[in-house]
Amino acid sequence: MCKTCRKCRKHTSKTGYTNLVSHVRTAHPNYVSDMLDASVAASGTLLPWAVEKAIGDEMPEQFGLILDGWSHGTEHYLTVYGCYEVATGPQYPLLSLAPVMDEPDDQLNTEGHLLAISLFLPFFGKTTSNCLFLVGDNCAVNKRLANLLGVSLIGCTSHRFNLAVRDYLKPFEESLDQVQQLVRKLRTLKQVAQLRTKTPLAAVLRQDTR
Repeated sequence: MCKTCRKCRKHTSKTGYTNLVSHVRTAHPNYVSDMLDASVAASGTLLPWAVEKAIGDEMPEQFGLILDGWSHGTEHYLTVYGCYEVATGPQYPLLSLAPVMDEPDDQLNTEGHLLAISLFLPFFGKTTSNCLFLVGDNCAVNKRLANLLGVSLIGCTSHRFNLAVRDYLKPFEESLDQVQQLVRKLRTLKQVAQLRTKTPLAAVLRQDTR
């Protein structure tokens, strides 16, 4: 994202930084004088590039990726950690934490996730062909993503356990729905105040395990 005009420009793999530099030259012709006059706080530092280079130099040619998604409001973020081992032990550096959808034509599907991953890996001198395996939830997007990359998906153990518990509780679904309705009523302001006089525990809704 351009810090001056807040416009987003993607760094396309194998194209260098031409589209990024051309935006600066076209939209901000006085960028040289502006940068010379700007303070370090206003213009940023070389720290992100130094960190990217250090991680890229440390990462082996083959590594794994740990994925997790997080939604906030109308924005969906994808978190990606590297997974590899060096002489000092296993390493899990944070490689990316960014929205999957940056442009109007971006998609929140498997292809969109694959595009997001393929765009940031070159900053570390790597591509998706260097990925050996994926670690993430046992959801349809991650399964298809692993198939597109031609690698194995190591599903989340706790997620698999939750799925097993859900199957085990199927015969009691009617009773669980009644408990869920009761919990919803106990979460109103008036009922919460009365509940605090009986127990320090709070009413928690049952979440759906996908």
